[in-house]
Amino acid sequence: MLRHELLVSLRSVNLVERELVQGEWMTWLGEELYRCDLATRLVADAPDEELKARTEDIIKIKDYCEDCQLVWANLKEGFTALT
Repeated sequence: MLRHELLVSLRSVNLVERELVQGEWMTWLGEELYRCDLATRLVADAPDEELKARTEDIIKIKDYCEDCQLVWANLKEGFTALT
């Protein structure tokens, strides 16, 4: 009986921990999407000479932000499927 109660308690703790981790991950993703939006605006306002000098960095940022957007799109699709 005690073992069963312990297993039920551990399962409850695991569920709460999973929800906390998912919430923190969603917060992180939202912050990254905000940073990507900010980076996009900064690149749009940058002089052409600076853009040419930092082409490789801009491509890396663009790829990273596209990955973040893809993850967000997949999450939204999953949320839509639930409703």
